[in-house]
Amino acid sequence: MIRSRLAPTPSGYLHAGNAINFAITAALTCAAHGSLGLRIDDLDAQRVRPEYIEDIFDTLSWLGITYDTGPQNTSEAARMSQGHRVQRYIRLIEALIEKGKVYACTCSRREVEERTGNMVYDGHCRNAGHAITAETILRFALPERPIEVHDIVRGMLRIDLQTAAGDPVIRRRDGLPAYHIASLADDLDQQMNLIVRGEDLLPSTATQLVIADALGETGRAFIAAHFLHHGLATAEDGRKLSKSQGDSPLRARRLAGESPRDLYRQAAALLQIPAAENLAELSEAVLPVVMPLLN
Repeated sequence: MIRSRLAPTPSGYLHAGNAINFAITAALTCAAHGSLGLRIDDLDAQRVRPEYIEDIFDTLSWLGITYDTGPQNTSEAARMSQGHRVQRYIRLIEALIEKGKVYACTCSRREVEERTGNMVYDGHCRNAGHAITAETILRFALPERPIEVHDIVRGMLRIDLQTAAGDPVIRRRDGLPAYHIASLADDLDQQMNLIVRGEDLLPSTATQLVIADALGETGRAFIAAHFLHHGLATAEDGRKLSKSQGDSPLRARRLAGESPRDLYRQAAALLQIPAAENLAELSEAVLPVVMPLLN
């Protein structure tokens, strides 16, 4: 049975790109007669606000998307918060430490940017031998080879993670597990086998596949999952939409009484499938995409 999820981060009001991802994920899962879950990625509690969480529920209702598992309101979201699963994430980090797959890093974001001119980590501390303490950043040591990701639409893709992202942080300076560990642990524990992301998150998928492989049997289910990376909705200047950049949220469109019809059209266009104006039409149009998953 296909199991997929919507995994928004409540760090701002959702924009069109978030809605398009929701629509594509829901349509694929519906076409496969699978189970759809909602998981709110709220581990970075400092950036979370109640109105952002409420916006997730309002957006899903506006899009006409229902789901089978996960919170139905802000109270349930608090009870299902990732904050309650920190110890689970820490156990995975400890397993990686035992396997010698991580190292301590003393670099600040500013230092990385000053050295590299961007935020792609350059492996500065990989062989420095810093002691692992409760206060040190921990990074996962990526292999120095391209990583293969099989996309159900695009086929086999090869990602050079050292160029695209560099060794990822898996534990922050404040001791909290970072995104890659939390996302991977939740997908494993919730038995997700269809992961739908924007193409900008292809390096994240590749990174998590490498971490899952390092975990051995624990990570096997993630390696066996199906992955799809769709094109991105863009701003007028060609940038991908971003909450952190203040791109127009959907909230204004909902309050103005607009229909989500145009978003479904955009979702179909990004998948290069027949036009669709609602979830039912998009689900029918994606059937050729999901049929191989059903065989």
